[in-house]
Amino acid sequence: FEEAAVHALPLDVVCVWQMVYAVEPMVGMGAMQISPHELANQAELTAKETIEAVRPTDSTVEYRTIVVEGVPGRTLVEQAEGATMLVVGRHGHHPILSKLLGSVAEYAIHHTSCPVVTIPVH
Repeated sequence: FEEAAVHALPLDVVCVWQMVYAVEPMVGMGAMQISPHELANQAELTAKETIEAVRPTDSTVEYRTIVVEGVPGRTLVEQAEGATMLVVGRHGHHPILSKLLGSVAEYAIHHTSCPVVTIPVH
């Protein structure tokens, strides 16, 4: 939000979700039935919670939330077409591997024409 405020630019907050299909249920677990509608709703909730966590209370930056199904890296690059900057969170679940980029950030860096900024997500 700070960078958008400095440049007086609006934000598109994009949350990409992907339907994952398992060939066989994991041992001890039955097949989980999660509908695409439920996944989209969860993605919308995640986007809203993330915005609430990082948006300064006094921010006047205009933003819109975009929730879309797709392959995360490819979909973010498509959504970033014409953007000034793409910001991608990285989870860094492992203490050593957290210093490396995740697959989505790596894909975005190599496939988008705008600058890509990665930030750790805690």
